[in-house]
Amino acid sequence: IVVGPVTARFPGLPLLDQQMLNDVLWFTVKVVGVIFFILLPRGVFPRIRIDLLLHIGWYKLIGLAFVNIFIALALVYAGVLGPGGIL
Repeated sequence: IVVGPVTARFPGLPLLDQQMLNDVLWFTVKVVGVIFFILLPRGVFPRIRIDLLLHIGWYKLIGLAFVNIFIALALVYAGVLGPGGIL
């Protein structure tokens, strides 16, 4: 998972080796963030059943995908998206 540049600079840290401390601090922040976002769904949904997941996929997400396609088609037809459009 790529979560951005290798380093980020925090100006104003008066320590021995500011670049090394910044790199270690930024790496720690990234690792904690990735671990948090991996473990959060595991704690929120401890036992998701496959039949519920299939129900959500077939009945909710496919409907949402069709709505998304129709909105995109309407925006292309109206000239907002695509060649010559605003976006």
